[in-house]
Amino acid sequence: MGPDLKENGARRSANCVWRWRGPSPFTFGSASSASLWVRGQDGILELHRQVAEPHHFAVPEFGRQTLTERRALILGAVGVAGLTAWRYRLLQVAGYTVVAGMRRKVSNDRPPDFQALAPQWSALKPTRTHLHVRSRGMITYHPWYDDFDPVTANNCLAATAELGAGYIRLDIRWKDVLPDGRGTNEAAWTWYHQYLLAARDWYGLEPLIVLYNPPKTVLNSPLFDRLAAWSRYVDEVGSRTGHMCNIYQLLNEPNNPVFKVFPLEIAPAAIATGAKILRHYNPDSQITINVLAGLLGWHTDLEKLVRASGSAIDIVGLDYYPGTWTVSSNSDIINWNRLIEQITTTRASKNSPLYGRPVAILETGYATNVRWCRDEEQQVRFLKDLGRAMESLDRQIGPVGLVLVGIHELSDADTHVLLDPEAHFGLLASRTLRRKRGFEVTKELFRAL
Repeated sequence: MGPDLKENGARRSANCVWRWRGPSPFTFGSASSASLWVRGQDGILELHRQVAEPHHFAVPEFGRQTLTERRALILGAVGVAGLTAWRYRLLQVAGYTVVAGMRRKVSNDRPPDFQALAPQWSALKPTRTHLHVRSRGMITYHPWYDDFDPVTANNCLAATAELGAGYIRLDIRWKDVLPDGRGTNEAAWTWYHQYLLAARDWYGLEPLIVLYNPPKTVLNSPLFDRLAAWSRYVDEVGSRTGHMCNIYQLLNEPNNPVFKVFPLEIAPAAIATGAKILRHYNPDSQITINVLAGLLGWHTDLEKLVRASGSAIDIVGLDYYPGTWTVSSNSDIINWNRLIEQITTTRASKNSPLYGRPVAILETGYATNVRWCRDEEQQVRFLKDLGRAMESLDRQIGPVGLVLVGIHELSDADTHVLLDPEAHFGLLASRTLRRKRGFEVTKELFRAL
């Protein structure tokens, strides 16, 4: 190579080195990048000719490796994060939360016409004779899924009795009986009164009444006004049902932000006030709360609530949904075993506010919300695992320690809704009341309780 050519080649190589160290060496879509590529051709040739003198071209080779390595690291990190999210069901829980929230926003929440619905109870009769059972099994039923139709509600009560449940968990919704937080809806009370009578007298079901579902006017009011409205609501329920019910649940999952009525630090005051009112009307009333187990910090929240509420709480209730709402990489049975270990350890500790208190599984279930991968077969498997778990818990704390096992819930909110798990927890399909395969498995579970 002649001096001129070598000098010119070195100059081109230097130009190429300068270009290769720029911010976007692999972007060739623009005119400037195309001209860069053309100008860099001799530089590339010079690079191959100067292999014996690597110091001339160490910079572009090093820059190229670094960018590749960075991209590989980023892709690897994304892959690990995605795998972790999938393995621990983070994506599932996050996705279901979004879908459930969207459905809750768009769902029709018109007030029922209790004036027209309540008289329809008088034309009904029990559809089956009930057996007097003492099972600790309990079913949650929400009649608003069926638009408070008395005929459907009556059929659902009969199905609950056929399951062999000893208890039915039902709501007397705050927004139904005191729609504005003050004035009483007498037609709504007539409907609920007939419903309670049918559950208790026709089908032998012991009611557990849930006090929740505030009207929006109350939920949006200042804290002091909210507490005053809560006292009015509890007094209304206690005065009208104290002779018909012995177990009440105050609030719903107070540690769950979705269902929050009062700040967590205020909830014990609301619970204590509610318990005092209910025991005024029925001194034998037992009070329970339900904390969502599996939520971050749930155990700490539970101990704080129970400690601050003192003797207001008789039964410590837990809602637990492994396989649907629990972030975990473990199988359902392993998750149940870990929960059982926490329950038994805590109840045995004299330093814990849960020491010696009765425990209830108030809500658990499996949503059949995705065909082929979350269907009735998976629900059956879940219920069988639940039966084994409750047998294990029984061996450790006995029937006195485990007082209730509640399945959420009797019927789907809407079998035809896509993805939302909250619409698919039922043992019966919505409207048609078609029995899913889990119905018979639940019978076996309740017989064992």
